[in-house]
Amino acid sequence: MLIVKHKFMNEISIQKKVLRKHFKEMRLLLGDDEVIKKSNLICENFLQNLFLNINKFQDKTFGIYYSAMNEVKTDLLRDYFIANKIIFAFGKINFSTDSLDFIKHEHNQTFINNFKYNKIFEPLTGEVIIPDFIITPLLAFDIELNRLGMGKGYYDRTIANIHNHNSKIKTIGLAYDFQQSKSILPHEKHDSRLDIIATEKNLFFQN
Repeated sequence: MLIVKHKFMNEISIQKKVLRKHFKEMRLLLGDDEVIKKSNLICENFLQNLFLNINKFQDKTFGIYYSAMNEVKTDLLRDYFIANKIIFAFGKINFSTDSLDFIKHEHNQTFINNFKYNKIFEPLTGEVIIPDFIITPLLAFDIELNRLGMGKGYYDRTIANIHNHNSKIKTIGLAYDFQQSKSILPHEKHDSRLDIIATEKNLFFQN
């Protein structure tokens, strides 16, 4: 019985690996101007049709990411949060816990390349906070809001850890429309579904 389970898990891992390669290649085909244009549309959709119309976002803190490798850029959200004095924090990999710490944004904050993943930009130091909402990048998603990430599991472990301190934590994915999978993505028990996903044209909510 254990052998069958192990084989099943390997099949899921193989499926994920194939899908990651496919969606990563699609994302890397975007030109710089396309990334900026599409990212602005996604962030505007989030702000105009979600953030400003839902009271539960008021006086909450947000964890966001510094985009890399053509991920949806969060610059517009960052600027909006700063202008409106909304507390937010950037994710920073904590290798001792294999999860993310969220470092509170401060004026003139210093960012550096992660020493292991040099394409990832992180705050050098700062106050660690537990956000009420985590905004995540992704490679692909499906209609059930399953998320396919880069495969390191940092967001899944982070979300699981924060749930122990704040059971009301919510997750929001930022995605290009083309990142929606036409079929249900392969997933395992430890994979966290997102609560909301914003694309250029749509908002998706978990049932």
